[in-house]
Amino acid sequence: MGTAEETEREVNTEKRELSIINQGAHVLAELSVRIGFHFRRAEARNSVGHYLHELLRLVERKNGWQLIEEIGESNVHGVQRMLAEADWDEEVVCDDLWDYVIEQLAKWVNMATGVDTSVSGVFKQVAMMINRRTKLAV
Repeated sequence: MGTAEETEREVNTEKRELSIINQGAHVLAELSVRIGFHFRRAEARNSVGHYLHELLRLVERKNGWQLIEEIGESNVHGVQRMLAEADWDEEVVCDDLWDYVIEQLAKWVNMATGVDTSVSGVFKQVAMMINRRTKLAV
């Protein structure tokens, strides 16, 4: 294989990787807004976005101090305050996240199979059954 073909393949690989990164950043921003909506104060909404970003990062081990350092906080008090004292309803956020996951799965099923999950009552029923079981198990 010639050098030009190798270079073209590398460029295409980089473009795909950048596209995936861009899509991930867009999805993360969308999810941060969706969850942040449930936090009354702007500071808490911003902290949620940063916290979510760090939770989803690929790191071998995660602990509170690593998250705090990556978020840019000097101590744990801000994040602890956000999680423990901010005005938000954990159950509502959890339900909203669940809805988001189901929406993403529905999109994936639609793309992979061509089945329109928006009109598929079976898909919604299965999601509701899983949701009930998950809540009962917790």
